[in-house]
This record gives sequence, C-alpha cells and structure tokens, in this order.
Amino acid sequence: MRGYIFKTVDTVLKSFEIPWKKCVAFGADNAAVMLGVHKGVAAYVKMENNSVHVQGCPCHLIHIAAQSAAKRLPARIDELLIDIYYYLDKSGKRHKHLKQCQDLSTHTNRFLEKHSN
Repeated sequence: MRGYIFKTVDTVLKSFEIPWKKCVAFGADNAAVMLGVHKGVAAYVKMENNSVHVQGCPCHLIHIAAQSAAKRLPARIDELLIDIYYYLDKSGKRHKHLKQCQDLSTHTNRFLEKHSN
C-alpha cells in the first residue's frame, strides 16, 4: 500500500515536471503507513529528498483526542451540567476565568442558572 501511495505521488510530480528537490514538506494523517520512519510513505519521500519536512496532521490528533475524551463523558449530560454549575458557583476566581473565556467569544454572555428538578 505505502509503495503504491508513494509511486502515485511520484508519478503526479513527474507528470507536472516537479523534481523532488523542490518539495519542501510532506503532510499526511498520522497513520504508520503514511508517517512511518522505516517503511511509511514519508520514508520514501525522505529517500528522494532528505531535507523534506514531514508533518503529521494536527487536526487528526485533535480529533483522536476529542473522541477519546467523549468516551469518558458521563452518560447523563444533565449530571455534567450540574457538576459544572457547582464547580463554578463556589469560586470567584473560577468566575473570573470563565468571564475571560467568554470575552474571547463573539457570543453574548449568559447567566448560569442553578439546575432544579
């Protein structure tokens, strides 16, 4: 697979008459098949031009982190909201930090009301 991917990239570059020495960076998702240092596509790219900067996708890493975090959220969102309220309710310092975060947003600040059944 990785050899095929590299050959495809190589063929496209050659079809546009772009030499590997003009390639400055290679970006891909963070899979081993793409970024593996020994047999990944990036390794083949480095064989053609050792000065190429190889960069994994930061959005992909954020996506993986968000997926992992979402799995750890409580099953009941109302419990999470109550916990957030009590976390913020008892601290002026936390209120201040929340206000600073809200000020960074273009949305209107809203009052956080206590949950009741």
